[in-house]
Amino acid sequence: MKMNEIQNLSQEELMNQLTSVKKELADMQRKHRISPMENPMVIQATRKVVARLSTEVTNRQGK
Repeated sequence: MKMNEIQNLSQEELMNQLTSVKKELADMQRKHRISPMENPMVIQATRKVVARLSTEVTNRQGK
């Protein structure tokens, strides 16, 4: 998810997206611990999406 897509989300959509992506990340990490993933870089990409979403939440709270 690109930053311009994130900025166009409403506050409610942003929070929903953040919770779902965090849940997805936790599931991926748990599955990776049990049996290694074919492409573990997906975890890193998902972490970056979580960071982008969190940054946008923080920016909106500051305004």
